[in-house]
Amino acid sequence: MLCSRTAFDRRSPGFSLLEVMVVLILIALASGLAVTRIGAGQDAAENRNAMQDIVSALASARRGAIRSGQPRSVQLSQDGRLTLLTIETPNPRAEQSAGTILVTFLPDGSSTGGRIALLSPMSATLTIDRFVGGVTIEPGNE
Repeated sequence: MLCSRTAFDRRSPGFSLLEVMVVLILIALASGLAVTRIGAGQDAAENRNAMQDIVSALASARRGAIRSGQPRSVQLSQDGRLTLLTIETPNPRAEQSAGTILVTFLPDGSSTGGRIALLSPMSATLTIDRFVGGVTIEPGNE
């Protein structure tokens, strides 16, 4: 007695087109989520690095003023550029232009002081002590 073969028996082993497409769609969705999370982490890291660059520039200017016996200033512009300046005028604030922040450190370690608000996804406020020139970071509300 011969048995007739069904379509099931004639099918070769493997995956159907529908199964392959479902797996590819799931991989694409998982990749998209991973890239989004990685991008957010990189932005936060860049913001932390920028804040540390500003703090380092301020500390470097203070050390330079103490070592050289001459005032040293750090100028920050609104677009985020950082410039180290040596100020030799008696009134360093006179050199501040519109759209910039100028912090001057004197040879005794003191400074003109001030507060710098960093507005970004990771906001913070840098406070420069007027008497000792120390810089503190106060985290903002995220």
